[in-house]
Amino acid sequence: MSQKISYSLLLTLGLLAPPVQAQIATDGTVGTIVTPSGNTFTITGGTTSGTNLFHSFSQFSVPTGGAAIFDNNTNIANIFSRVTGSSASNIDGKIQAAGTANLFLLNPNGIIFGANSSLQIGGSFLATTANSIQFADGVEFSATNSSLSPLLTISVPIGLQFGQNSGDIAVRGSGHNITSNNAFVSPIRRSGSVSGLRVSPGRTFALVGGSVNLEGGAIVANSGHIELGSVDSGIVHLNPTSLGWKFGYEGVQNFRDISLSQRSLLEASGFLGGGSIQIQASRFTLSDGSTALIQNFSSQPSGSIRISATELVDFGRPLPTAGIVNGLINETLGAGRGGNIEITTQRLTFTESGIIMTRTLSGANGGDIIVNASDSVRFQSAQSSSSLIVSAALRAGNAGDITLSTKRLTAAGGNISTPTLGFGNSGNLTINATESIDLFGADRGSQGAILAVSTFNSGDAGQLTINTPRLRVQEGSIISSSTFSRGTAGQILINASESVEISGSDSQTGELSLIKSSADIPSPGIRQFLRLSPIVDGVSGNVTINTPRLSVTDGAEISVSHAGSNSAGDVKINANSVFLDRGGRVIASTSSGEGGNLNLQLRDVLVMRNNSLISTNAGGTGNGGNITIQSPFIVAVPTENSDITANAFAGNGGNIQIATNGIFGLQFRPQLTPLSDITASSQLGVSGIVNISEFITDPSSGLTELSTTLADSSTQIKSDCSASQGGKFIVTGRGGLPPNPDERLQSDRAWVDIRDLSEFRGEKTAVEGQRAESFEMQGVEANSWRVNEAGNVELVAVVSNTEAQTPTVDCAGVPLTISFSQ
Repeated sequence: MSQKISYSLLLTLGLLAPPVQAQIATDGTVGTIVTPSGNTFTITGGTTSGTNLFHSFSQFSVPTGGAAIFDNNTNIANIFSRVTGSSASNIDGKIQAAGTANLFLLNPNGIIFGANSSLQIGGSFLATTANSIQFADGVEFSATNSSLSPLLTISVPIGLQFGQNSGDIAVRGSGHNITSNNAFVSPIRRSGSVSGLRVSPGRTFALVGGSVNLEGGAIVANSGHIELGSVDSGIVHLNPTSLGWKFGYEGVQNFRDISLSQRSLLEASGFLGGGSIQIQASRFTLSDGSTALIQNFSSQPSGSIRISATELVDFGRPLPTAGIVNGLINETLGAGRGGNIEITTQRLTFTESGIIMTRTLSGANGGDIIVNASDSVRFQSAQSSSSLIVSAALRAGNAGDITLSTKRLTAAGGNISTPTLGFGNSGNLTINATESIDLFGADRGSQGAILAVSTFNSGDAGQLTINTPRLRVQEGSIISSSTFSRGTAGQILINASESVEISGSDSQTGELSLIKSSADIPSPGIRQFLRLSPIVDGVSGNVTINTPRLSVTDGAEISVSHAGSNSAGDVKINANSVFLDRGGRVIASTSSGEGGNLNLQLRDVLVMRNNSLISTNAGGTGNGGNITIQSPFIVAVPTENSDITANAFAGNGGNIQIATNGIFGLQFRPQLTPLSDITASSQLGVSGIVNISEFITDPSSGLTELSTTLADSSTQIKSDCSASQGGKFIVTGRGGLPPNPDERLQSDRAWVDIRDLSEFRGEKTAVEGQRAESFEMQGVEANSWRVNEAGNVELVAVVSNTEAQTPTVDCAGVPLTISFSQ
């Protein structure tokens, strides 16, 4: 009994289809005629209005091996078919229409396409579980209210109206046959043709319903458009395009889920230009090697893959089969530009494995990758070789840019990179995280997380830019810009408004945590695979870090290096404080070229502990690079062997310029010792120069220039002062701005200036003036002031023999002098 109940429940939920019945029946409303012949159903009649043809069915299902044939005139542009009964449509055979008519299938109860389903139509195809189709003239073709007025309209459809309980859409099949030996560099291969649902080239295939699930299903629209929309309720707008329709979801408040599993495929490749794919859902999930693919073989530009999921985009479980990954791939193999991949969601997660990739395998430029995840991007225990966001150039074309914007980026493994393996340049990589970026190691013995721009040929690498409050690089994770051949490595720019922490190594692989720009000799395997020279001629780039707090610990490293004869790049650090501990290093090194330069501009302090190192050493005949450090204090422990070195072998030692108020624990020595040293030596060449000077703070830094016209004096001071009127003298000390002339002076000030003002008047000594004889005088104006023993200001009239003149201003604003008795 319980098994029957479970089976019935699955049927009710639409998750399990009953055996397909040969049922296509008219509901008698618009003159549709159904003529069966075995498993073939010929559909005639209906209602024609202009180039629109309307059909109505009480049920519409096609059995396995059967066919539903719409026998329409070839001048028909659109065939609108609705199902007014209560059963879902189960399609496991062929649907066919004449000419180039577009076909609409409307069934609010649900639509299921089986593994044997197929389309043979010349136009576009739209299957939807909406309640009705709306037209420009106000007519509504409803499947839930068939008693509406006759459907005689020549207008174009403009919208799909969904109710509260729209049915689901499922596409089932045996999965795609696409493989790649290496998702990064190998072309995609097909073993035979792809079976499944397809429309004619340049047309649209659309599924818009409740939940949309592909379970091994394949949808192909060569050089056309594929639309998957999962709508809870509301209206979806339709706008005609050259490919069919453009779908707008502005009228939808809530969405439902879309999933691709069991090697499902969405493909819009073609020789007429790359097509486009758009997915709109609450949650979108790719698993079991499912793929959305566009390959552009033409001279026309390709369209984009656009994913919009209000809650989540997730790359789930992979297939154990090698060469099959969960992927969004948009690439060009012709002369036309590759298309973009655009993802807008709250959360993007790589639960296990997946790839988001644009690339060019021709002379055309590849597309960009744009990710906007309002909450987070997360790689969860992902291997860097199987969880990637990558924009690559493999020939003469340039790779596209990657721009990732989110609140938090958390990567336990994974790879975000823009490499070039050809003559074209790699793209730029920009990551904006408004809260934090955390890079960790994977838990499966794979390398830690990777953020990289790189070149393996003559093309140049792009720039890597990170903007975030907090950046942590741990457990063997790497931020890098590299060249392995003749191209130039890109620049690394990190702006972290709070802190940068780099620490440790991967416990399983031993890989160090790094921020580096380098010119490296590739491994023999890579050299053989890419046919590279064993000599690296490219130039390494620079590393710039702007942050209040920088910490490099436990063997981690910030570096620029060159394994050939060219110069290493430079490292520039602008920070309040830098802390190096337990082997943390900031280095610029070369094998035989000129050493790179290190420039540390610090506001507060540099702390070096436990074998930490700041170095610009050069090997071979190269000269050591220069080190410039400006920091109020530099602190180390003498016995912990933390060093600042600009040494060389056969070349000259570099110069070390240090501006500081105090160095503690470090000492200049001609050669390195087990103690904490500052050295600029050369074994065979000339030693460099170490210059230590006083750290000078700019006294004007942080000051704000005030306006000299805070108020209009003409409105504050009368043009004359009669003897019967009061005047004012104001003394301004260092306590603040003078009071407003309209306000009364307070005698109970919290701060009183009791300084001797004589030095401000140009007097060498304070000599009390001679007072005139006391007598009554009416209307005598004060001509000076003084501060008495109580700290109050007294206005006085004095007579002087010798005058030291101090300029002031009278009531009329005319300069005059006030005399002090000597």
